Amino acid sequence: MVESQARTAVARRERTDVTPLLTALAWSVGALSIAAFAGAWVVAIGNQDVFDISAGFSPDRFMVAYPVAGALLASRRRSNPIGWFLLGVGMVTAARALAGEYALHALAVPPYPRLAVWAAWFVGWSLTLLFPGGLLTFLLGTAAAAVAVIVGSGISRASGTYVLPVGWPTEARVILGTGAMLAVASLLALSIGTVLRRSVAAVAAVIVAIVLPYVLGVSGILPASAAEWILRVTPAAGFAIEQSVPQYQQVVGHYGPPDYFPLAPWSGFAVLCVYAAVALGVAAWLLRRRDAGGAA
Repeated sequence: MVESQARTAVARRERTDVTPLLTALAWSVGALSIAAFAGAWVVAIGNQDVFDISAGFSPDRFMVAYPVAGALLASRRRSNPIGWFLLGVGMVTAARALAGEYALHALAVPPYPRLAVWAAWFVGWSLTLLFPGGLLTFLLGTAAAAVAVIVGSGISRASGTYVLPVGWPTEARVILGTGAMLAVASLLALSIGTVLRRSVAAVAAVIVAIVLPYVLGVSGILPASAAEWILRVTPAAGFAIEQSVPQYQQVVGHYGPPDYFPLAPWSGFAVLCVYAAVALGVAAWLLRRRDAGGAA
């Protein structure tokens, strides 16, 4: 009996050690991305296009909010796939910024270094990694959510944190809903990019529309009433699809972000879908109008 308890304690201690490792990983990835952004700024000074947002390589060096927000969310809510997703987007954006400025510098005068050619190729195709098609985003988001739910629940139980039991339909809704939410968000980003016709402006608009409201809503910076209002009327309402614990009218407690969202899971997801549908409609209308103007 004593030996069994000792083995259980050792296993729990080993699992608990994963928590600081994940925190360190989140901040390491964030710091690496920020360092790449800093390098892009240094090269941009040499290129004399620090504030030229119309440059051909689209200076994404202004998008440093991605790794910062991702590191904060991933380090505090390690089981939430959104923080890790933002860290991934931040890494791609930082690499794109640094590669773009290097290519702009190295390709100014021939002969062209092979590395600079590859850097220019990466800049041209990396937006596919940032905002891929809806199906690919759904598959990647669902896979990330599945891993986060399974690993996150195991880490929480191993560290002694009580995890409220939920049925498999709820877990399936959280996993599949996270993938669907990311897919709809990618369509919203694609539509915004089509409307604005600038990748930098599109990324900034997505941050303001989705990432910033979510961070403000769950970080505790704003009063509870303001946070709930933001998570109700902005595209960040779509994060409600990840809520797994229901509210009980007979239980007195604090039902607010980040554990509880003001809208029901599918209602919040519907708000995000409405924004994406409107943006997609506007983008389609503008494309037809531009095609008609070009033909004339």
